[in-house]
Amino acid sequence: GFFFAKLALWLTQLSGPHFLSAFLLFKGLALLALWATTALVYTVARQLGHQRPWIPAYLFGANPLILLHIAGNGHNDILLACLLMASLCTALSGRWRWASLPLLALSILTKYASLLALPFLLIYLLKKRDVKAIALGAGLSLLLAGGLALAYIDPAQRWPWSAMLDNAGKPQHSLVDMLSQSVYYTVKWLHGPSHQRLDIALQILKPVFWLAFIGVYGCQLLKVIQQPFNRETLVKRIGLVMTVMIALVSAKFHPWYPAMFLPLLVLLPETSRLRQFGLTLSLFQLAGFTVFQNLPVFSELALTVLPLWLAFSN
Repeated sequence: GFFFAKLALWLTQLSGPHFLSAFLLFKGLALLALWATTALVYTVARQLGHQRPWIPAYLFGANPLILLHIAGNGHNDILLACLLMASLCTALSGRWRWASLPLLALSILTKYASLLALPFLLIYLLKKRDVKAIALGAGLSLLLAGGLALAYIDPAQRWPWSAMLDNAGKPQHSLVDMLSQSVYYTVKWLHGPSHQRLDIALQILKPVFWLAFIGVYGCQLLKVIQQPFNRETLVKRIGLVMTVMIALVSAKFHPWYPAMFLPLLVLLPETSRLRQFGLTLSLFQLAGFTVFQNLPVFSELALTVLPLWLAFSN
């Protein structure tokens, strides 16, 4: 996203031509974002009326997967989560609602997955009848997006949609990848290797998964439009659609991706199966640090399907 590109530019300009300085700045940014996200989880938990708000903060901030991938490897997914949680925190506060849309815009301009939260946040603000927050927030968001995009968009050159979609749609460690690989190895065992059949399986599976997700997303939007829409529902619906899209529908899934939706899931009630899935998934994905992650089919079964079955079967 444009914001992260600009942020990376500022940090490297600050560090100058010194690798160690740049390394420490980026590592410091990751740690600050992790601490800030943990604090925001605690704050939102209090806004939601949790009797022990430190528990969701602990379940996220002390999660081994988060510590190893965010504090250790320094993935920028934590910046998406931090800005998304800041957006929700200001939306729930009432006083700072005008800042919720600009903060969400910065989250989207870090990584685009948080775009899924935008309709839910707009519906929440509309149901609160806070027209001032919507108008001011939308104006500031457009100014931010336009200002950050100017440095990277050249009208004389085509926007690289195909390269972006190819990268996002590359099958890797996902359910789509697991099913397509299953087809490939079954056909290979019966008739010999054929990568053409693998491509055909991907061409069929990707649209099927996305059509199913569009159905789920549409149903969630209809529910929040037709039914009472409170704070708990806002967090739950955004957490649900982001988890389904990132962990189950996307053709690409890496072990650090739970950092994007886990802050939302730990805020759900302890009896929530979605919350149980997020926590179980984060523990099972620790095996991604081993060679086990690269075993076709079996790694997805053990690291994603098994946590899903454990959370929803009992």
